[in-house]
Amino acid sequence: GAVVIDVPVDSVNGQTGAVVVDVPVQSVNGQIGAVSTNYDSQVISSSTTAVKNTVYVLTSSLTLTLPASPSIGDSVKISNLSGSETCVLARNGSLIMGVAGNMTLNISPASFELVYSGSSKGWVVIGY
Repeated sequence: GAVVIDVPVDSVNGQTGAVVVDVPVQSVNGQIGAVSTNYDSQVISSSTTAVKNTVYVLTSSLTLTLPASPSIGDSVKISNLSGSETCVLARNGSLIMGVAGNMTLNISPASFELVYSGSSKGWVVIGY
């Protein structure tokens, strides 16, 4: 059947670049078996450490620590529904928007995605 992928794909069946798929797909981005490109979702009310490719819905004032040792393209989606303007995104050693500091979410509600872009800018905001 038809396969719809809504995230960037780095490899299919071990091939990279422009990939022509004329055989059954065995792996996507190194995953084998039942491959999912959906994000996990977590509704959180206390401080936690984020996991890449996860949506976090914040329901109270808290600190969300970004993943350690991210790879280019890693993503964390955030929706601040806490009613608080004091939630913090802790950088965990990586830059956020090129700055070596944590980010305070001073707008509620706010929903956006952070994508890791590499060491020079670190986590960058996509959408708002």
